[in-house]
Amino acid sequence: MPLEPWETTHTELLVDSRWMRVRRDAARLPNGLLVPDYYYVDGGDFGQVFAVTDDREVVFVRQYKYPVRQVVLELPAGSFEPEDAGPLEGAQRELREETGYGGGEWRLLGECLQSPGKSSTRSFPYLVTGAQYLGEPKPDATEEIEVVLVPLSGVLELVTSGAVADSNSLGTALLALRALGVI
Repeated sequence: MPLEPWETTHTELLVDSRWMRVRRDAARLPNGLLVPDYYYVDGGDFGQVFAVTDDREVVFVRQYKYPVRQVVLELPAGSFEPEDAGPLEGAQRELREETGYGGGEWRLLGECLQSPGKSSTRSFPYLVTGAQYLGEPKPDATEEIEVVLVPLSGVLELVTSGAVADSNSLGTALLALRALGVI
């Protein structure tokens, strides 16, 4: 028997800020059960970039993440803006703004669902080969970012050792390493 979608009977936007949109929906399951208050984060799709330079170094960033209250090592990533023509342009803009890197050949590695039981957010992981330093980064006023170049040969150890704990970076790195034939 095929699985059927739930029917949304009511939706309410509870939080609509720069940082997050939160919805409360009421939904009816195919068996008739009514779920009166299903809360979830709505949207905020983003791109994440595994950028490899001609020197076979991967561009990582280190920055403070307020919700977990720690400095995190991760791949460059960021939310799409309304002026972005699509995921590729958004990911290219974020890489350039956060790290100063750009150019190269870009390849979309898929589309990932971010905690689909709690969020409608999707991420778009990209592999970039031949990335070049184009100039000073231009991070947002709320971002203090340290760019970290990691030899491609050391990335697998970095992500499997726990040095990178961000699940989005882990997934993007493993997809990119597989695409590059490293694993």
